[in-house]
Amino acid sequence: MSTDNNVVERILSLLDNVELPYPGGPLLTFFVSEALNPVQAAHYLNQRILTDEPSFIVADWAYIILCITENACSPPQPDRSAQNAITLRDRMRCCVTGKNGTFWDPLLVMPILPIPSGWDTQKTHISDMLGAFFGPQYRDWWLFYIRNAERIGPYANHCLIRRSIADSFALGFIRLDRLQPSLIEYEVRHVLLGSEEPIPLDGAFPLLGDHSQSGTEKIDPRFIGTHARLCKSIRYFELTKKFAADRLPCVSGSLICRSLSYFFVQFQQAHRGILSITGHLTRVFGVIWSLFPAKFRLAGYNVLRRLGERLYGKSNGYSTVQRLPFGLYLKFQGEVDWFCNEFNALRVLRNIPKIVNPEMAICNTVGEACHDPRIQGGQQIGPFKDEAAFNQTLRYSGDAARRGHKIVFTHADLNPRNILVDRMVQPDGSRGWKVTGIVDWETSGYYPEYWDYTKAMFEGFRGF
Repeated sequence: MSTDNNVVERILSLLDNVELPYPGGPLLTFFVSEALNPVQAAHYLNQRILTDEPSFIVADWAYIILCITENACSPPQPDRSAQNAITLRDRMRCCVTGKNGTFWDPLLVMPILPIPSGWDTQKTHISDMLGAFFGPQYRDWWLFYIRNAERIGPYANHCLIRRSIADSFALGFIRLDRLQPSLIEYEVRHVLLGSEEPIPLDGAFPLLGDHSQSGTEKIDPRFIGTHARLCKSIRYFELTKKFAADRLPCVSGSLICRSLSYFFVQFQQAHRGILSITGHLTRVFGVIWSLFPAKFRLAGYNVLRRLGERLYGKSNGYSTVQRLPFGLYLKFQGEVDWFCNEFNALRVLRNIPKIVNPEMAICNTVGEACHDPRIQGGQQIGPFKDEAAFNQTLRYSGDAARRGHKIVFTHADLNPRNILVDRMVQPDGSRGWKVTGIVDWETSGYYPEYWDYTKAMFEGFRGF
């Protein structure tokens, strides 16, 4: 088992060092990590890299993905009787979210996956790659289905689903992971590779059985499993197309699109003063709002939080930040001391430079003990008079590279999860991205100047 794991780790490390046009590296990484048998996929990739250019391998994987997204064909449409049976089997609710249909977002009987006709090809390198990813038996089942889709019947590859969820599902934004060894129990998971918000769910563990108890054929888990394994690759293709479109001026659309983009940019340039006044008014409102009783403000925050959950979905299980209307974000739960430090960190940002504790060099923003999850399990440490005293809490405290640094104000948890970005209109009319905020300041304080760099490296190794 250890040798097998080493094979996977070695090939993934190799992919990190191979120069490939984006998103070639991530796509081949997903080919290995999402395969039915990652060891088998790693061996295949290792052998093929010895004989082929890596870009050719990426092209083959791209072909496989495009065959089941853009170049696929629809399976036979169920007749009225089959649609009624599927509706009853799925208890007249969206089989992914558990929600009822609405006028604006009705329930539809939709295929789980289209037919990837291009997989049935005489090109042996495509067939071999499918076999390495799915395994020969799984691949052969897919080839049989492609050639005999009408013989499989509509029940195995169709479900009742909200129209909006069907679109998100097809784009790989959500996946259903089967809970082994059950054939009908699944867990809904979001594939968070873009800027979209999580989808609200009425339960994250759908049961894809026959709720009508009439003997209707159930969904074949191989369709669900195939979709789940390809989700990340599909998402990267979609993001790549979006980024490519962002780099182009807005000239392919209508005159209205170009006019609106031009107006928006001109407004920004001509009314910077108005936008600045708006920022000042926002700060004034914040001061006035802070004068209201705490109970009143708490009730207002709860209303905004519920509204934010309804509009943008609930935060995931480990997040303590909820998106709100009006471009706001609400921080909740957690340690009181951490929030006090985070609140003061934002105040410090507005008043830099400022000395909070002249007797202590390394401390939090209020001059007291600091904490970092990497040190003693996140327990509070310090404050410290100098870098040498601080180094005693670290590994290799005597390392010469740890000496002689400036002590600076530091976020102390700077990583992609804590940097907010949003789309914007560029002066040439194209769509781009800008940083709109940096969140999670609860560990901030005064640290050696290298501290944020090492924290970013740590988060990179841990994965985002």
